[in-house]
Amino acid sequence: MTQTTPHISPNICDNSCNEFSAKKIGELLAFLSVEIDTFFAKANQSFVSIHGALKMDTFKEELDAMQSTLLTIAEELEVFDIAKEKQKKTIAKLEAMRELYVKGEWDNPVEMAEWSGFFEGAAIVHWSLLLGVAEAMDNKKLIELSLVAKRFHESLLHVYNKYLHDTAEVKACVKR
Repeated sequence: MTQTTPHISPNICDNSCNEFSAKKIGELLAFLSVEIDTFFAKANQSFVSIHGALKMDTFKEELDAMQSTLLTIAEELEVFDIAKEKQKKTIAKLEAMRELYVKGEWDNPVEMAEWSGFFEGAAIVHWSLLLGVAEAMDNKKLIELSLVAKRFHESLLHVYNKYLHDTAEVKACVKR
């Protein structure tokens, strides 16, 4: 069974931001907020042990820059209020999922890397959605941000995959 991907030709969109697009911006603002909270408030020591302190400083700068740019874009597109409302609702959902999965094991790097596998995968597909929005609107700033953010999250997912693989290899060899 072949499934086709819907595709619109350029110039069909009028380059304005509709409610769907505004809500995608809000969802990504939520992903950024939850990631910042997880990395730097909830489980900092776990992530420092995975990535190192210097890399975590770089991540903070990158995440803050993405968040700031996305907020600026929401203002420029005049959808700030819609995006912020969707951000609040999505933060609640993401935090509930995170709490259910992590169950207080913030200091367990393996648990945090496993959670991050789910989270980064979801972030990647949401940035793909926003990239589609950006391309339909022909918004160069949003296209660039979406591409940068997708690469950032793909890189993190790769790190967690490798970390978990290597950790499992070591733990499988430990004698009882």
